[in-house]
Amino acid sequence: MSYLFNRLGFEVPFDGAQYLDESKVKKVVTLPPVPQPGFTDWLLGASDTSLVATDGTMLTASDGALTWNSASVNIGAATGFNALKTPYADSQTYTQAIVFRLDSAAAYVICGSLTLSGGDGLQKNASGALCYTRRNGSSITATALTVNATAGNLIFVAFTRNGDNVTILVGGSSPVTLSQSKSAGSIVGIGNAGITTAGYSKALEVAEYLYRPTLSTADELSQIYADTKTRCQARGLSIV
Repeated sequence: MSYLFNRLGFEVPFDGAQYLDESKVKKVVTLPPVPQPGFTDWLLGASDTSLVATDGTMLTASDGALTWNSASVNIGAATGFNALKTPYADSQTYTQAIVFRLDSAAAYVICGSLTLSGGDGLQKNASGALCYTRRNGSSITATALTVNATAGNLIFVAFTRNGDNVTILVGGSSPVTLSQSKSAGSIVGIGNAGITTAGYSKALEVAEYLYRPTLSTADELSQIYADTKTRCQARGLSIV
């Protein structure tokens, strides 16, 4: 059996060859951060176009003037609600995660579904401590969270619920699991979407928010933190 081969001619410039110094090459195209798989992921910043998540889901503003930074949004204080509302109703099974700027202010809602009689979420208590708060009718429990950050830092917090069990992860720390039932709250959102008491709608800066209507394991929360940290670094942000 015979074979036919095509021989390609080429020359190797042994004398005076010049090679490209890759360390001096400037990247021209920067790929956008990869959204969290399986989540509705809002990478907030630059303009109100970022209120539309990577899957097309929209956040709806409720009072509180919005001002835009390159990779975050400032939600202004308001006399009523100052939320960015998702289309998702409160439920007993979900995962939420948020990157926001820690400050010294007290007694305001950061995210979740809190109302005066139900729901749960992240809140600053009257002493200014970051808490996971749940309401079950007239019963209110606010669990202070250990935070290895100071005012001015961008901080990551994720929390996931399945029935009465809640697991919370603050930054790269170890997850904490609580057993706390709740009544149905309001629509899920960033900021205060459901507490009518005056003073709970304070200024808030948020860089990213994630939601899905299913449970996450503790290991998954840690992976979400790692992925979010990578996304934030790609956007010029450093998170705790």
